[in-house]
Amino acid sequence: MIVIKNFRLPAIQISVAILIGCSTPIADKSESIAINTTYPYTLDLNEGMNNLEVFKLSQIADSIVFIPLETNSNILIAGAGSIHIDQEDIILGSIRGQSKSYIFRFDRQGKFLNTIGTIGRGPGEYSTISFSINTDKKAVVVCRWYIFKDFISFDYNGNYKGKLPIPPQAAIKFEITNSDEIVVQSYGGFYMGRVTFDENLKMYEAYDSTGKLLSSIPSPFLEKAHTLKNGTFISSQSGISDFTFYSGRPLMAAQNHDTSYVLIEGSIRPAFILKRGEFSPDYNQRYDISPENTRFLGGYSKYFETPQFVFRHLDMEGKRFVFRYDKKTTKVNCAKFAHVGESDGTYYYYDDFGFIDDLSGGPHFYPEETNKAGDIWISSISAKEFKKKYGIEQQLVDGESIPPFSKERLEVANKIKDDDNPVIILVYLK
Repeated sequence: MIVIKNFRLPAIQISVAILIGCSTPIADKSESIAINTTYPYTLDLNEGMNNLEVFKLSQIADSIVFIPLETNSNILIAGAGSIHIDQEDIILGSIRGQSKSYIFRFDRQGKFLNTIGTIGRGPGEYSTISFSINTDKKAVVVCRWYIFKDFISFDYNGNYKGKLPIPPQAAIKFEITNSDEIVVQSYGGFYMGRVTFDENLKMYEAYDSTGKLLSSIPSPFLEKAHTLKNGTFISSQSGISDFTFYSGRPLMAAQNHDTSYVLIEGSIRPAFILKRGEFSPDYNQRYDISPENTRFLGGYSKYFETPQFVFRHLDMEGKRFVFRYDKKTTKVNCAKFAHVGESDGTYYYYDDFGFIDDLSGGPHFYPEETNKAGDIWISSISAKEFKKKYGIEQQLVDGESIPPFSKERLEVANKIKDDDNPVIILVYLK
């Protein structure tokens, strides 16, 4: 067990990074991750629904780290958005309450280092928060999708380096690899607003560093779009994707679509196929055209891949299900969670959603992001919620305590204040 402490002056938030579950420091393990050459995997959701199981962090992970981000009057982050990490840095986005920059850089102990770029519409400025990083070149790439529809680059110190030669894109979501390949999902990749049929709609496009188109995937919206009347309203969330990484490769998961993709050496290929069976949405339900969505497994979520497993969570009728595909046996299991309280009209709230944290004895954990190698899972939590959930001396599951009981997480909870910056949680996979 290692406890790394970095005490600063009283005016500055005390920064403490706690590593639980191992006896030596853990480096990023990108070199040891097995290269996957067996895509696509098919996840049979019916099989999973008939094989309920409890998932524990110790089954896939070695350790968990809590990093409270430094807080002072000049660095106030209401909530962490996109979070990227490399060996030494944490780079995250935050929009709420910001007036100078949306992107912030900290070291891996939580000490604030600098902002990246400035808010605005001039050269080297941005007004959106769609960004990614190249960890080899120490570069931050921002897509100014709302107005300019271009890509601009900064170094880790926040210095503007210029535009990338990528064709104009309204890339609401994108990722960049360490070989400078960019895969984007633009406004044409999902669909929003009123139907105007366009046979050239693409779901994803991949470009190299010179702006050359390497590959693309047509939008599945085209499947029956010609049968819709012009002016039909489509949900702004229909088909929107998000990205994670495994072995340096971007994984793309689109809401309510059965096939998800991976970028391998410039080629966008099928990676995961959901076999939904009786839980499949029809075409109208996929795009929220029908006002009544009934019994189907769907929702906005990501794939998380490990050397042995693939995970994805899906929702149905106010319940959340985490599906696990075993690459070795092809078996699919599922963990089930019920929502707590009423929906706010957009989201359901779930209690104890995710993996049982039997590494620190804290509350359940579920990742939000990955590092480029895919061997570190990333999440964030507000300081107030951390104190509430991780400040409890002993967590209980079904009335039983979870070993081991970690005093280190209590140390973090006791040293931060409710209105401090968020705490970053890193889970190191086996």
